Amino acid sequence: RFCCKRRCEKLITALKAEDEIFLFATPVTEQMALNYRDVIRNPMDLQTMTERVKNDLYFNYAWVRESFELMVLNALTFNRPNTKLWNE
Repeated sequence: RFCCKRRCEKLITALKAEDEIFLFATPVTEQMALNYRDVIRNPMDLQTMTERVKNDLYFNYAWVRESFELMVLNALTFNRPNTKLWNE
């Protein structure tokens, strides 16, 4: 269990390193994006993923991958195609 937790932590740390403009760093607020919660029902971000690892809520890598895929899908769903954020 400890080994899985450490590997999940390393994976999320690597994802954070790739997020150079901090697009996925923290939860999206209404101040950042109006109506975000009206469009996105299950928000996800790297801070939430980090908290989940620390609270032992990921039991395998597939759950980390699922959160990552949700985070990306949310960004693609909310942001219009061919805009700066969508293209990032």
